[in-house]
Amino acid sequence: MKLAKSLAVAALAASAGLLALAPAASAAPASVGSAPAVSAVAPVAPAPVDKQCALAAFDTAAVQMDAVTATRKLTLVVTGMKSATNEEIQLIPMVYVMQPEYWLIMVYGCSSGVGLPVLTPYTATLDLTYTVGTAGIEVAGSNQRVKVPVPPIK
Repeated sequence: MKLAKSLAVAALAASAGLLALAPAASAAPASVGSAPAVSAVAPVAPAPVDKQCALAAFDTAAVQMDAVTATRKLTLVVTGMKSATNEEIQLIPMVYVMQPEYWLIMVYGCSSGVGLPVLTPYTATLDLTYTVGTAGIEVAGSNQRVKVPVPPIK
């Protein structure tokens, strides 16, 4: 009875992807209608993660204004060196309930799969139409935080 209960629990965990069951190599034949013997229960390796993200280092952060259009379009331009060829740099603005003095924008590097661990220059841009604080923006990466003042829209 105890064996049947432990086998049922192990089978439930295995169906949920938590355990892998390995049948026992037994010299005694299993009787008809009995559950198979289990010799070892080993954890299953976790599924591979699509992307791994972490704060990325950057060298410069500047706000550029598009002078061609009638409306003032601001763009954040961040440059630096990424650590691998398959790393994708993303600029992610924080979400606020009210407009802050300096809007925080995080520099993340996300990599997936296998890439060459080689320093590669990058340039990442972000439209600042709805992500400017009352005084400007603050860009944060793994190596520094920079406040960039932005004049108010007239």
